[in-house]
Amino acid sequence: PRLDGPQAPDAPLPALSTDQEQAEFVRTVATAVAEEVLGRSVDPGRSLVNQGIDSLTSVAFRDELQKRLRKPLPASLIFDHPTVNAIASFMATQEAPPGAVAQPPSLSLAQVHGPLAVCGMSLRFPRAESTEAYWQLLEAKTDCVGLVPFD
Repeated sequence: PRLDGPQAPDAPLPALSTDQEQAEFVRTVATAVAEEVLGRSVDPGRSLVNQGIDSLTSVAFRDELQKRLRKPLPASLIFDHPTVNAIASFMATQEAPPGAVAQPPSLSLAQVHGPLAVCGMSLRFPRAESTEAYWQLLEAKTDCVGLVPFD
């Protein structure tokens, strides 16, 4: 799903007055792009490689981030700056792109993360006969680790 707001590829870029504002904007955009590429939430303080980005998806991440920020980025971006926070710090020191619009970003949690829905599940549940029973075990924080059955 494509995002709306300042982190969307065709949205005007805000002109941000401080390195901190620039870093926060880049952190928001980079987190949104990483989550789109990986299909799940990411921790901005953890290495993107450790969160599942490989050499192929790093190119997709860099290309999409480059498009949204309208700035050239090195091919080795996530290897030189392995976390979203490191990318934000790096980008805050770069020049603002030409044509930046003077308005601060206004992001809601829904714009950054989007809605989430569990539409269905299908798997084998340890110590549970149904999905409802499995959810109850999860809610109760029950340890269900055991040997894998051979049947």
